[in-house]
Amino acid sequence: FNNVVKHSQATLVNVEVSSTPKELSILVQDNGRGFGMQDEAHHDGFGLHSMRQRAANAHAHVQIVSRPGRGTQVFVSLDPTEPPI
Repeated sequence: FNNVVKHSQATLVNVEVSSTPKELSILVQDNGRGFGMQDEAHHDGFGLHSMRQRAANAHAHVQIVSRPGRGTQVFVSLDPTEPPI
């Protein structure tokens, strides 16, 4: 949420949380300004790096999809039976 508030200029944020016995997933979508994924390395500041690091520490997978003018989606999934680091 920090990235949404700090960078996206979004007016709407949607959060979906779902779980099964084998997976917990969280999807965060905003309608903000987004960024080009080809420029992700340029935008990969502390916020995106921190998200990836925290996901890795929890044995989770994170996927980021964004396009200029089309908002950003962050999808995180993890196996709740896998112990975190």
